[in-house]
This record gives sequence, C-alpha cells and structure tokens, in this order.
Amino acid sequence: MMGGGTTVEANVDAKPDCKAGNGKRLSANRVRIRKRERIGARRCVTTQRGVAGRRCAIKRREREMCPPMERGSGPDMDVQFVVTESALGPLLVAATTRGVCTISLGDAADALVADLRLRFPHARQADEDGAIHALVATVVRSVSAPRAAEDLPLDIGGTTFQRLVWEQIRRTPAGTTTTYGEIACAIGRPNAARAVGAACGANPVAVAIPCHRVVRRDGGDDGFRWGVERKRALQLAETLSGTDTA
Repeated sequence: MMGGGTTVEANVDAKPDCKAGNGKRLSANRVRIRKRERIGARRCVTTQRGVAGRRCAIKRREREMCPPMERGSGPDMDVQFVVTESALGPLLVAATTRGVCTISLGDAADALVADLRLRFPHARQADEDGAIHALVATVVRSVSAPRAAEDLPLDIGGTTFQRLVWEQIRRTPAGTTTTYGEIACAIGRPNAARAVGAACGANPVAVAIPCHRVVRRDGGDDGFRWGVERKRALQLAETLSGTDTA
C-alpha cells in the first residue's frame, strides 16, 4: 500500500511538471508566431513602400518622356524649309515663326525633304525672299564656324529629359568633347548614359545642338544621326577653327 501510494504521489508530482513544460513550449511557440507575424507585417509595409517608390519613379520617367505642353512645333504648324549645299553635303533648314525646328544633313536633298514631311506633313518650301534665308546662311556658316549657331532661335519641342540633355550639350565648348556619362551626371541622372545617347539620336537640329561633341567613355566616336564621318568632320572643323565657345 505504502509503495503504491508512493508511486501515486510520484506520478501526481510528475504531471504538474509535464504541464508546466507544455505551457512553456506553448508560450514559446506563441512568441515565435507573434515574432513571425511582426516580421511579416514589417515586410509587407516595406514591400508596399517599395512598390509605391517604384510607381513614383515610373510616373517621374513618364513625365520626363512626355513632350511638354508648351511645345511649339506640332505637325500642323506653319513650317517653311530650304535645301542648300554645305561643306558636309546637302543641308536642310526648316523653321516655324518661332525659330529653327530642323537642321538635317544627308546625301540627297529629296531624302531630307521626305524625312521632314514625316514630322511636318504640311511643310512647304520657302519663298526666295523669305526671312528663313538669313537663318539658313547662319547655319551654313556654323558648319565651319561653331560660334555662328550660338544665338540661333530654336523651336524644337522635345521631352523634359531631352531638353535637359540638349541644353547641357550646348554648354560644351567648341573644339572639346564630353561623354554620355558626363552629360548624365551633369543633369543629375548619373545612371542615364544610355538615355543621353537616345536623346542625342533624337536631336532635330544638327550643329545648333552639337551632339557631335559627345563621345564614348573611351573617346571613340559613337553613332551619329547624320553619319559618323560627318561627326568627325565637325569635330575637326571646330578644332581647326580655334574657337573656344559653342
């Protein structure tokens, strides 16, 4: 009897210990679950912030890549053009009442006119005594004398980003070069070197916005809208001119 009693007492004493151990384990499990829930909640908030940040970045890029409302050179604008010869071959200059909207270089006058009319279907050839001829003379002169294009009135539209790039390029002194990466850094977009290259490719006014002064980081001549040979010829002309302003 005494042995059985003792055994019963021992079992009774053991059960509370087991329950206490289970309680501790349950409590630990609850702590772990709550901790995971808190971590999950923080991750959710971080993810939401990341998504919101990406959405803001996308919207900012969309704003930058959309033409500004004040763009003057729409397809229905009154655009007059003249095709003439230059030291670099056929040259087309087109202008609105606000300024020059196109300066193109090429191998054939007909191709230059066809390209212009893709942008401005109603473009017409200027009269012999039109005011545009003074602008044309300035552009022809600027091929060998860079400073001549400095004060040309421009009406070129473009996106916000393109305008930033073009304005920075115009600050590059004649006879010198800069890189796509340096332009990107100068406008506060250090990771946008490729986009700078795309803006150069979209430049509608050769010489007036001197994209021929922009080269690769290794100093090599990259693609040029009007041909790499013309790019090199413009660089050489500027070097020989001894002009130190654009």
